[in-house]
Amino acid sequence: MKTGQFKMSMAEYRAEHGINQSSLKLLARSPAHYKWSLEHPTPSTQAQILGTLFDTAVFDPAALETSCHIKPEVYLNAKGEEKKWNGNATECKEWLTTRTYPVVSQADYDSVQLMANAVLSHPAASAALKSGTGSSLFCEDSDSGLQVKCRPDWMSGNSI
Repeated sequence: MKTGQFKMSMAEYRAEHGINQSSLKLLARSPAHYKWSLEHPTPSTQAQILGTLFDTAVFDPAALETSCHIKPEVYLNAKGEEKKWNGNATECKEWLTTRTYPVVSQADYDSVQLMANAVLSHPAASAALKSGTGSSLFCEDSDSGLQVKCRPDWMSGNSI
């Protein structure tokens, strides 16, 4: 059982055993809802992907470049001709299947960076983020024996 504060990626956090707030919300709705969510994981929406990238850009900017793939504007078809990106083209489908991180457009990537720059250039926000870290927290619930996990955006001293 993991106990303590750990620096890890979001993917590593999600893969770790433990119950979190999202799971508890489903369990509060009904055990069947929780069980169904475990058996039928839903892929992230584009908005969720951009939100995660935004968090990375603000809280761990050095990791942003390796947190996603930028979808090319063009591709080369089987004849070697440059074509505008088309998600239905065989070459584009093949490229997408080889990606290990979320795929976003250049425009979305640029927007994420602009939003993060706006936050980081704000005097109060930049002061709050000057020291601290993003971490994943794990402990054992003494009543149930369950491993509990959470991932606050930022921790500095006694502040979350």
